[in-house]
Amino acid sequence: MKILDRYVTRLFLSTYGVVLLFVLGIFVVINVFSMIDSLLEAREVLHAHGLSPAGVLARYYVVSLPFLVIQLAPFTTVIAATIAMIRLIRGNEHLPMITAGRSPARITLPILLVAAGISAGMLVLQEWGVPRLAGPRIRLEQVAKGNFDIQVERIPFLIDGAGNSWRIDTYLPARRTIRRVVVLRFKDPETGELRGSYDIPSAAWRDAGPAGPGWYPEGGLFLPVTPEGDPENPVAVDRDRPLPTDLTPAELEVVAAGASRQARKMLSLSEAARLARLHPDFPRQTVALHSLITWPVSNVLLLLLVLPFIFRLGERNLFVGVGIALVIAASYFVLDTLCQDLGARAVLNPAVAPWLPVVFYGSLAAAIHEAGRG
Repeated sequence: MKILDRYVTRLFLSTYGVVLLFVLGIFVVINVFSMIDSLLEAREVLHAHGLSPAGVLARYYVVSLPFLVIQLAPFTTVIAATIAMIRLIRGNEHLPMITAGRSPARITLPILLVAAGISAGMLVLQEWGVPRLAGPRIRLEQVAKGNFDIQVERIPFLIDGAGNSWRIDTYLPARRTIRRVVVLRFKDPETGELRGSYDIPSAAWRDAGPAGPGWYPEGGLFLPVTPEGDPENPVAVDRDRPLPTDLTPAELEVVAAGASRQARKMLSLSEAARLARLHPDFPRQTVALHSLITWPVSNVLLLLLVLPFIFRLGERNLFVGVGIALVIAASYFVLDTLCQDLGARAVLNPAVAPWLPVVFYGSLAAAIHEAGRG
């Protein structure tokens, strides 16, 4: 990497770190004020369970950190890049670079490459970090409100990877427990043959059970059938083996929550792809899959729009430059929200809707680039 590239990279990274801490701090402070009343009201309940409001709040924000980083990354990137460029312009440090033959696009290339790396990190975090912390985050959020035994009822039928339909009457998020579980026609996941049916009063999710992670039944019966479909004597289910399904608490919580936008962000890419495949008639799941990809893309796309404006205006006022960046970012996110909502309602094709803002703003960025070259 050349000296000028290293200099621009260091300038951007140092600014990015400061802006990230600042943005996270503001977000946390605002969120604390929204939760403090619930925590104080639940103080006696928390103390009865051996917990303190401060401890619950601290643990909640520790497990929420990956979610916050992903959610705020595009804002952080565009603000940090704008501040870094204004610092170059105010110090006239960009002039020697231009005199040396570098175009504005070439000067900002290191920032775009770092932003692309951040986007890749967002995808990695979404795939392997977020799903592991989604359950603890939801439970801590409920605990902070004093809801240790909150129940989710009227859950839609859930279809697993083997095509089996699971009927679950009640789900307790804080305990990751499902109650009154029935599978009327259970098919072998490997052969696809009809094996019988399950009737389970309760099952709890364990990350480290005797036979690995899964839903471990707390009693219940399996009613086997012969290959001809004749019923046999029921047998008790093995409590030391999880139920034969690849359904996870994260998927159950998304479906139970009606696939809300906040819940969709707690899925990994593979989980979102699986739900979209298993529920093709549920457009929110398809929107969820594609929005998990377009969000990291916006981390780079917004820079392609903002940085040319800063350079062409020669903006030296920090507040004006950041204001321009925020207006462009806000317009993108308004359009993004609108398109996702229309896709979730099947007004637009759910696989296309999340990509429309990317195509539109990408075209604008390409037009601005061509105009600058001309």
